[in-house]
Amino acid sequence: MISQFQNKYSTTGSTISEAAVYDPGFYSCQGEIQYRSISTIRSDPVTLTLKALPRASVSVSPQGLLYSGETVTLQCNIPDYTDWTYYYWYENNQRLSQTSKTISITIPITKTGQSDQYRCKGWRTDCPQDSQLSDTFSFRINALPRASVSVSPQGLLYSGETVTLQCNIPDYTGWTYYYWYENNQRLSQTSKTISITIPITKTGQSDQYRCKGWRTDCPQDSQLSDTFSFRITALPKATLTVKPNPMYPGETVTLTCSAGSDSDWTYEFYKDSTMIRRDPVQIHINNQE
Repeated sequence: MISQFQNKYSTTGSTISEAAVYDPGFYSCQGEIQYRSISTIRSDPVTLTLKALPRASVSVSPQGLLYSGETVTLQCNIPDYTDWTYYYWYENNQRLSQTSKTISITIPITKTGQSDQYRCKGWRTDCPQDSQLSDTFSFRINALPRASVSVSPQGLLYSGETVTLQCNIPDYTGWTYYYWYENNQRLSQTSKTISITIPITKTGQSDQYRCKGWRTDCPQDSQLSDTFSFRITALPKATLTVKPNPMYPGETVTLTCSAGSDSDWTYEFYKDSTMIRRDPVQIHINNQE
């Protein structure tokens, strides 16, 4: 019986160790002088309790929706005990170099969906020296809203015209600044709309424009819009048609002005460089001579 006891526990003189690892329960002791066959009165029993190591857990801040490109803070929480000297962090089961209670993680701008997996545990000089490793922790990453550019007026746009570009960002409001880029060069304007005057000599495709937003709330940034450009049409030359021509005394003649297929044109009619009428399409002149 004594040999079994000695095999199960480490003993040094009147001390046994590692009992708590194996057998929680009631323990007592007594002394004896073997060669005289006498023993002390046995001690009162002592309850030996096996207590689990505290389990770490990971939390993230800020709370709520988290977005690509954002920097978040992970915290290692260990209940009931303080004075942890080191916190060991693991990312996808690989040990990180940081040993502080909190670590900062910058989410890649291209990453959406589920984050990497994180775990932590603590170590300190007091007992218990170790905590249990936390469960795996990950968080959901949402894509930043994507900006888009629109132009007004709609329809055909002409050389020499001034147009308005607008930066549109869905689902969120309160954007403080809108950053504009023309041919990948940052413009000075930071408003939602900007005005562009098309050079009178320019036709074909416009310059290329992009925009994105920034605000104080989360998400602070939007994604940069896709490249936007528009077609520039050369100013048409007006054509005047007179019917009948020649005209005779007492006849009514009709003057019709046209400038291509765009229905938005209205027309000014001139006689000897003096404007005589503004009309949608045509005027009628009655010759009384």
